[in-house]
Order: sequence, then C-alpha cells, then structure tokens
Amino acid sequence: MEPQSNYGPPGSWQVDTDNLRILVLLSNDTSWLRLLVPIAQAPEALPFAQQLLEANFDDTQDTRYALHQDVLCLSACTGDDY
Repeated sequence: MEPQSNYGPPGSWQVDTDNLRILVLLSNDTSWLRLLVPIAQAPEALPFAQQLLEANFDDTQDTRYALHQDVLCLSACTGDDY
C-alpha cells in the first residue's frame, strides 16, 4: 500500500502506511520541526517506564518518549527554539 498523507491544522501532516503512522508538526515561525511516531501500546511500555524516563533525562538529547492516549510515542524535535 502506498503511504497516505492527511493534512490537519496548518504546519501539521500525518502520514499513514499499513504499519506506521507519523505525525509531523512545524512551528508557526518554522524554527522547529517535531516528529511523533507511535511505537507501543501503554500496557506493553509500562514495564519499561524507568528505562524510558532515564533515557529522556540522560541519553536521548532531542528525542523523547511520551505516553499519549494509551500509546507510547517517540518524539523527535529539531530547531533553534527547542
């Protein structure tokens, strides 16, 4: 299946494939770009909560892990104002 792009509010895009959804957010002044990728359901991720929080603090630099709507997401951001 070909990737499908859905457009939301200005500065945001969602790309869906059979196995992956990517949300792309661009700031209004275009100074930063954020990618959000769901990687696991919350019940699967919770046993790794300590490691994920430690990675957020110590290792991931511009990448963060977050839970949203019971889904673990990988969030990567780049830009001067981040």
